[in-house]
Amino acid sequence: MSRSLFAVILTEGQEKGGNLLKNAYPKSSQIYTELGDNVFIIADDTLTGTIAKNAGLTKDQADEGIRGAVLKLNGSLAGFTRQTFWEWIENAEDNA
Repeated sequence: MSRSLFAVILTEGQEKGGNLLKNAYPKSSQIYTELGDNVFIIADDTLTGTIAKNAGLTKDQADEGIRGAVLKLNGSLAGFTRQTFWEWIENAEDNA
């Protein structure tokens, strides 16, 4: 399975969910955190369900108080944000 990119957007429990993600993805090549306290970009060769579990978002983790969404980023990306984000994306794709 090739490495995919996922956006995790936390709407509640950002600190707790963010810490779970940072522990699950300790390498800077696996997680991009510079978009804000509630948005994380993950590079991994897994499924959205696994990312959700690592963020504390599954039904069996509902009592953790973490709410949000996991989006798989397919195909080409376009938009506007910090240059470091696009550099991270390029490196994540090159290291797939």
